[in-house]
Amino acid sequence: MSQIKDDQHVQVAINSDADSALFESSRLGTEVRQAELRVTNPLNAEVQKDKLGQESISVYVSLDDMDDFAIAWCKHRKLQKYLGGPVGNEWGSPDCPY
Repeated sequence: MSQIKDDQHVQVAINSDADSALFESSRLGTEVRQAELRVTNPLNAEVQKDKLGQESISVYVSLDDMDDFAIAWCKHRKLQKYLGGPVGNEWGSPDCPY
C-alpha cells in the first residue's frame, strides 16, 4: 500500500490487482475533505431506491482488500489511539512501515 499525492487526492491504499483504491480527496478551493473508494471491477454492485426516493449504492470488494484499506486508512488518519493501538514509532503505528 503506497501513498501518492496530487492536487486533489492522496492515495491511501491500492489493492494488489490495482483495480481498487482508497483516496483522501478534497474539492478545489474548499476545505471539504472526504474518503473516496474507487472500484474498477467490483465483485458486485447495486444501486437501489427506497420508497421515499432515496438512492443508495452498494459496492462489494474482497474481505482481504477491505482489511488492507481499513488498516491503511487508520494509519493514514493516525487513528490508532482511538482503537487501543500504538501512537508512537511502534509496531502498527503510522510511523512503522509494517
